[in-house]
Amino acid sequence: MASIVYQTNKKTGITYAYESVSYWDKEKKQSRAKRKCIGRVDPETLQIIPTREKKPAEVGKRAKQGPVPITREARHFYGATYLFDCIGEKTGVTEDLKTCFPDSYRQILSIAYYLILEDRNPLSRFPKWAAIHRHPFGQVIASQRSSDLFASISEEARQRFFRLQGKCRVDKEYLAYDSTSVSSYSKCLKQVRWGKNKEHDHLPQINLSLLFGQQSRLPFYYRKLAGNIPDVKTLRKLLADMNTLGYQKIKVVLDRGFFSAANINDLYRHHIKFLMGAKLSLKLVSTHLDTVRDTMRSWTHYSQDYELYAYSLPVTWEYAQDRPYKRDTIKAKRRMYLHLFYSPDRALEDEKAFNSRLAGLQAELESGQRHPDHEKLYRKYFDVKTTPVRGAKVIAKEEALAEAKRNYGYLTLVSNEIKNPIKALEIYRNKDLVEKAFENLKERLNMRRMSVSSEQSLDGKLFVQFIALIYLSYITRRMQENNLFKNQTMQEVLDEFDIIECFEIPGQQLQVGEVTKRQVDLYTKLGVVPPTSLQ
Repeated sequence: MASIVYQTNKKTGITYAYESVSYWDKEKKQSRAKRKCIGRVDPETLQIIPTREKKPAEVGKRAKQGPVPITREARHFYGATYLFDCIGEKTGVTEDLKTCFPDSYRQILSIAYYLILEDRNPLSRFPKWAAIHRHPFGQVIASQRSSDLFASISEEARQRFFRLQGKCRVDKEYLAYDSTSVSSYSKCLKQVRWGKNKEHDHLPQINLSLLFGQQSRLPFYYRKLAGNIPDVKTLRKLLADMNTLGYQKIKVVLDRGFFSAANINDLYRHHIKFLMGAKLSLKLVSTHLDTVRDTMRSWTHYSQDYELYAYSLPVTWEYAQDRPYKRDTIKAKRRMYLHLFYSPDRALEDEKAFNSRLAGLQAELESGQRHPDHEKLYRKYFDVKTTPVRGAKVIAKEEALAEAKRNYGYLTLVSNEIKNPIKALEIYRNKDLVEKAFENLKERLNMRRMSVSSEQSLDGKLFVQFIALIYLSYITRRMQENNLFKNQTMQEVLDEFDIIECFEIPGQQLQVGEVTKRQVDLYTKLGVVPPTSLQ
């Protein structure tokens, strides 16, 4: 007996009608159904619009997933894209993309390859690049098709990719978390809000948060949020996202912009290990720093490797958890480690910068050219006396200056797991890789300004840029480990690979051109087996 069954495609929102015929399966001894798509449903009339019948020649036309088949003789540049193919295999990116995006993973990889190789070039130049390079998709992707591709990348598939990538790193290492802003004047994007970026520019923007593995130095998760949300407000949502993705035991590294009593309490409540920067002005820090200020600056606590003094002491955190459903608050004491550092070199640099700033402020006061934004600093550090004869006389407030300089050269970290101050410093300094990643996203991957026409296109484009960032982060890590940045830039290394050609002949193996000794050495240092003459 035949019946009509309706099903909506989550990616496109289109509802399709299927003819369902029930039958009895003798082997499994149960009722089964055979379905055949008969059309799509018109959203206004709710009528079924019949689908076009496939011609016999079209049946089975879809090729199996695998290497792009060679259909014509051609010569292409191959050395750099070969490197990316190998990195994709090593990191599991290619396999995870294939699992999550079986119909479009090749297009995603090809655009990611282009973004890496063509530093800062717009996507409109992709067809020219694709014509002379061997790449996963093997065909030109027109500008309109790339927009369609971005719009087709669903939230469900992205989250699945994050889960697959995160399994390799979450339980093994600390995760560095930070955020940045991306300016956009698009009126189509709901999350664009006026806010201040890291350079204190007031611009319409969206914020982007990123999670990195400290040891692997590879990103595995990101999300975008409204441009007017400060860092300190984003941590709770990150913890909720990690829980949704199935990650229970994670360790995070955060800068001091995320420090707040609410965030610390949330981290304790979720049993998450953390290492976080803290401001010296906090009562928790200043109280203990004053008691050990002289003690910690002794030879016993000096680190020759880092050329600073390091001191650690256990402290108590006053934990509080509000329970609205019970109308009470749980209060308890939690163990925490306070790590204090003093760098003489940094103290000198801070004082020189402060003196330079003071000289500028004093010059403004003496010349009468006061800046409205500096009024608070004028009142804090100077007294101005005016007489009819001598005019304005500027006198520095020495006590205020001394208090400002008192904490120069100091740095403080807090953790609920790490006891050793040097180990804490090493892990915290590795957080810089997130800032370098943001620099790669904005500069190399052309994301300083987002120019997209829809929310779906933005989400998809961000994801493809994130894929490219994984490859860039892998290359950066290997170059740092092998000291390659000393004599060359990343672009110079990629250009060295990009001149290697391949020759494609239908029915034969791919032939790779000559590979020099220097190129072999670079492939090896990047952890990749050099290509052979026949692939």
